[in-house]
Amino acid sequence: MKKTTKIMALFLSALMLVSAIPMSIFAEEKSNSASDLYESLSISGDLKAIDNYYINEPFVEIPITPEILDDIDNNKVLESIDVLSDDLNAIDKVNYVYNSNIKYELEYDGGAIVSCDENMEVLAYSNFDRNTDIGQLNLSCQTSTIDNLDNTEEINELKSKYNIDDTYKLEITEDNNDIKYYWSKIGYNGILNPYDSLSIRFDCASGVIVTFNRFADVFKNTDINISKEDAEKIALSSNEDFVSVSSCEMYYEKPNFFWNDTNKIYTTDSTVRLVYKVIIDDIYEVWVDAETGKIIGGDIMKAANNARAYAYSNFSYATQSASLANTYLKKLGYTSSSGVINNNFTTNPVLPFVRDDLNAYGFYIDCHGSTTTLATDNKTILTTSQVKGNWHFVFLDACSTAANTNWANAFKISSSYSKRAFLGWSNTVTTKNAYSFCSYFWPETYNGNHSNNIRDAAVWAADQVPGSGTTPIKFYGDKSYNGKAY
Repeated sequence: MKKTTKIMALFLSALMLVSAIPMSIFAEEKSNSASDLYESLSISGDLKAIDNYYINEPFVEIPITPEILDDIDNNKVLESIDVLSDDLNAIDKVNYVYNSNIKYELEYDGGAIVSCDENMEVLAYSNFDRNTDIGQLNLSCQTSTIDNLDNTEEINELKSKYNIDDTYKLEITEDNNDIKYYWSKIGYNGILNPYDSLSIRFDCASGVIVTFNRFADVFKNTDINISKEDAEKIALSSNEDFVSVSSCEMYYEKPNFFWNDTNKIYTTDSTVRLVYKVIIDDIYEVWVDAETGKIIGGDIMKAANNARAYAYSNFSYATQSASLANTYLKKLGYTSSSGVINNNFTTNPVLPFVRDDLNAYGFYIDCHGSTTTLATDNKTILTTSQVKGNWHFVFLDACSTAANTNWANAFKISSSYSKRAFLGWSNTVTTKNAYSFCSYFWPETYNGNHSNNIRDAAVWAADQVPGSGTTPIKFYGDKSYNGKAY
């Protein structure tokens, strides 16, 4: 009896000891066990550190077999948009660094390009050369006049094929004189997952589909173990330079582990997590995993309020962006060079080039921006009043530079001139999304795998980035210009 009593006493003591341990310790252990995301993704191969981000391996043409032709003719999606096996010109095995889901591309007479996965399932389509007389809906680009498009045979076939139902939210926007339909999967508490979505772009003049893209990466985590207040504290305490929280909202994002090493570019094939996107000091993004409380990524906003200054060295991806632009401007025939502007420059290399070089016709810059100014955080690089000359190809990779025509007019680029193209962002954009756009856009300007001109290359590249409004590119100028030096 005494032995039993002693055992019970030891048991109760142990129970009291366990109950005295703070629950946060157990939560931390759970968080740690569930948050080895970086390691697990690295081991699985889903996480990749990209060095030569813009270099894609050469295409390899594969034989067109009778079985492939039968598959094309039996594909309801291709049938609904009049893409027939009789028009098939070639099939290429591809290896896009930025989108590893696309394994094959089918090239058709007439300009159509169909992108497929390893099972030859259609993921994307583009054709800017398609006969715009088809359909002749004569749409004006007003969303209120095209609601009927949601019930067309083409739309219904695509929605059926890609399982787009009432669990997806539809957004309709006018974009570069086209109409864009975008369905995003509705997740936790109404939050939209841009990586599980379908976008369809219509030509306003005819109602014809010019691109569609299916993104099919579902979100993985559903448990919410971290409060909004805790997420803000975690984000704010992660860097001694952070001052205050500007906002905190929940989003779905693919981990990029930006704050692990801001000099590396990470990408994941399919992992999507629910995060608190904490905006710090109106410029820095910190992604706190809603389940584990771990920081799994982030970004930097390209736009900065010119009335305020922040301690910052350069954008992530800035070197890669400049290298991309320089590489393909050279391929387009320009005598081009690249350089970096830091936040403490004493000599401004941009101003004399834009103001005094009478042979300067091509220009790209990745920096902060507004409708009148390009800048670092505390120094002005260029204003609209300082631009001189008649420019051919200009891309201001900075926020709000295309919100109106101020910059395009400064470079004397409009639809009134032939062989001139201006690109900018009509709103704010993050470095991640801007660089995703650039990784598609710059190779497309030269390779022309899906387009024949700068405007269509920009539209196509913007549609490759998941999310509605994530890449608000805006084009001004000659829509037929291919960007080549002359």
